[in-house]
Order: sequence, then C-alpha cells, then structure tokens
Amino acid sequence: MGDEDEEEEIDPRKALYLDEQRFQPFLLVFLAVITNAMGENVIARNRKLDPTIINGNHFYFYFFNYFYLLCFGLFFIPATYMIEMKGMKQSIFFGMVMTTFAVWLNVWELETVASILIGVGMPFIELTITKLSATWFGPKGRNITSTFLIIGFLIPQTIDEFLE
Repeated sequence: MGDEDEEEEIDPRKALYLDEQRFQPFLLVFLAVITNAMGENVIARNRKLDPTIINGNHFYFYFFNYFYLLCFGLFFIPATYMIEMKGMKQSIFFGMVMTTFAVWLNVWELETVASILIGVGMPFIELTITKLSATWFGPKGRNITSTFLIIGFLIPQTIDEFLE
C-alpha cells in the first residue's frame, strides 16, 4: 500500500537531459569557442604581416605561436580548478574577458600582450567543452556535443584560410 502511493523519484541528472534549456549553455560555449578562435586568427594574421617576419626574422613568429600553446599548458590547472569550483559560466566569462582585452590590445598593435591574453583565456573556454557535454548531454549525447563544440573552434580557422 505504501509502495503504490509513493511517487517515483527522478534522478536530477536524467532531468537535465529532458530540459530544453540545455541548449543555451551549448550555444554560449559554442559562441565563446568561435570568438576565442577568431581572436587568435586576427592576432596571427597581424603577426604574418609584421615587417620583421617578412624580412626573414621567423623566430618572432614561431616564438609567439609556441608561447600561445605554453600559456594554455600553464593555465590548464587553474582553468580546471575554476570550472570545478566556480562553474562553467564564471570560467567562460573570464576567458571571454581575456579574449576581448586581447583583441582590443591587438587593435593598438600590442600583439605580444594580446597573444599572451588569448593564450591565458583559451583554456578557460576550451576546457568547458567536456564538462558541458558530460553535465548536460549524458553518455549518449556526449560525443556529438563535444564534436560540434570542437568544430566551432575550427570554423574561424577554415574561414581564415579561404580569406587569404
């Protein structure tokens, strides 16, 4: 008698999969990924047009391309900590602030500082991909969600190649 009157409890994680609002954070991360990749492409394009590189000083070009990746490696653990402790929205906000400042500094021809800020902001945005996929889309949707978000990182690079 008591068993029939009790309502079946819904697992909170399963309830998230049924929620239509799960596509809002997906869109937020997707746009953040595209914005960060576009910022890096703008800075890289300015580096390619730099007269020191055109005159044969390729060390400058390669140094900043690898320095960008080094920043990603150095800020991997702080980004992971922020995602786990503060949440995805705070992490994306911080990454977008770094990206915005980087693009502004690039307008004022401060490519060095802009490269550093893009490299710092990238892990705060890129590392939310797997967290978003696991939290909101579950085991069945995780692969396709991660794939679409990673493709979002490649879209600006593809467009940049066509524009050159």
